[in-house]
Amino acid sequence: MNRYFSVVRKADWRRRIAPIALLLGLFAAAKVTFDASPREQPIKLQLGEQLRANLRAIKLTYLEGNEAVSGTEQRFEGPAPALLTSVPSLPPGEYRLEIELADRSGKVTRQHRSVTVPSEGDLRIRLEEQP
Repeated sequence: MNRYFSVVRKADWRRRIAPIALLLGLFAAAKVTFDASPREQPIKLQLGEQLRANLRAIKLTYLEGNEAVSGTEQRFEGPAPALLTSVPSLPPGEYRLEIELADRSGKVTRQHRSVTVPSEGDLRIRLEEQP
C-alpha cells in the first residue's frame, strides 16, 4: 500500500509543476523571438552646406556581410534638406551602411559607416563633400 501512495505523490508533483514549466518555456520562446525581431533604428544624416547645394540624389544601402538587407533612395530637384532621416527596420546586429552621393554633374561618391541595431536613440551621421 505504501507503494501506491508514493506513486500518487509523484504524479501530483508533476501535475503541479507542468503549468510552471509550460509558462517558462513560452517565456523563453517569446524572448528568443523578440530578440531576433526587426527594430526601427532612426538614422539622421546631417548634410554640409556645400554638399546640400550640389546634391542631386542619395542612396543608402544597409549591408549584412556582402548582402543588402535594406535601403532607400531620395532625389532632389533643388537643394537637399540639411537633415535627412532614414528609419530602416532591421534585426539586431552590426551592419555596414553604404552611402552613394550623386551630384548635379553626375559624379557619384561613396562613403561607408558602421551601424549597430538597436542603438540608444537616433544615430547621427555628418556628411561633407569630399574633394
